[in-house]
Formats: sequence, C-alpha cells, structure tokens
Amino acid sequence: MQPLIDTELWLAHKRRALARPVEGADFLMRRAAEDLADRLAAVERRFGKAAALFCQTSAAADVLAASGKVGEIVRVEMDEALLAGGPGLVAPPETVPFEDGSLDLVVSLLSLHAMNDIPGVLAQI
Repeated sequence: MQPLIDTELWLAHKRRALARPVEGADFLMRRAAEDLADRLAAVERRFGKAAALFCQTSAAADVLAASGKVGEIVRVEMDEALLAGGPGLVAPPETVPFEDGSLDLVVSLLSLHAMNDIPGVLAQI
C-alpha cells in the first residue's frame, strides 16, 4: 500500500519549527490542550498509567499531570527533539510502544491525522 502521508516530511517540518520557534505559533495546540482539560475535568475516575501519544509538545502531558487524575504519564514522540529534553519514549510513527492492556488512558493531540494507518494505530491503543 502506497502511503498517503509522508511522515518523514511531516517530522522534518516539526523539526524545522522547533529550530525556529515563533511566539504564539502553538496557539492551536494550547487550545486542544484546554479542550482536553475540560473533557478530563468531567471524568470522575483516576487512571494508573497514561500515554500522551505523538502530541509534539508537553501540553497534553502537562494537562494530565495538572488534573491530578493520572498516576504515571509517559510521553511518546517520533523524535527525541520533540521531547525537548524531557522524559519520554521515542517510537516510530504508527507504533504504540506499550504492552497490551498496560495503559488506562491514551491521549493524542493534533497528530493522528498525519498517520497512514489510523485504524492500525487505534487498534494498538
């Protein structure tokens, strides 16, 4: 199957943006993180382990931590540079690097649309 999305090009664009940051350019990610915070606030349960999957910034992980509802948070990115020196895992695109059933919550902000096999990623989650 021919890929629809050139994930290497997508990642190159993200690296370029990191190399030349522009104040306020992350407005959409901040907005998505605010929406995540609103949705998480409505949930009554606690989650033992959560993953912020390919979110490109720490915004989602920060929201999970601030909620007080998650015991352990693991960031997963496609490139070490996207972790910005913070803790996390690096995994190839479309790969969820966790054992089956080991996560209680998975969030992904503004990135699944850039995957070639969205159903495959969702099945791994």
